[in-house]
Amino acid sequence: AKLALKSWLGLSCELNQDGFFNYSIDDTAIDARLVGNGIVAHGKAVIQPRGGDEGYLAATLTFDSEGKLESSDEKREVKAGMRPICQSTKLLDPDPVVRQMARRDLLILGRRAESYLIDQRKKVSPELQKAIDDIWLEIVRENRL
Repeated sequence: AKLALKSWLGLSCELNQDGFFNYSIDDTAIDARLVGNGIVAHGKAVIQPRGGDEGYLAATLTFDSEGKLESSDEKREVKAGMRPICQSTKLLDPDPVVRQMARRDLLILGRRAESYLIDQRKKVSPELQKAIDDIWLEIVRENRL
């Protein structure tokens, strides 16, 4: 029952993923107990709080006396934090405040912004490509996760 619940939570994490969430499942927090003639298993996957992400996925699985799944219940409390929108395109904005905000957001996102920056880099001018390269080097140099 514990293995089934861990698999359930793993799949649920994938189905509730936008590429930025980082879930963790604590094996010691997965509980299975005899209830009547069956087994009830309960556990939780927690989002690691990074960049404003927070929340969890909790699941309860009920198995009959033969080990067949009778029912499932899942609760989700998932809040997305900062996500890239247009920050890379604002790195060379004429307004210094806008430039600084874009730079700060990308530094906070850190390595999680990699696929976004790679994608944006393909679409922009050479000057903006250099600005994207510079911010990426800073993210790597400062080991920003």
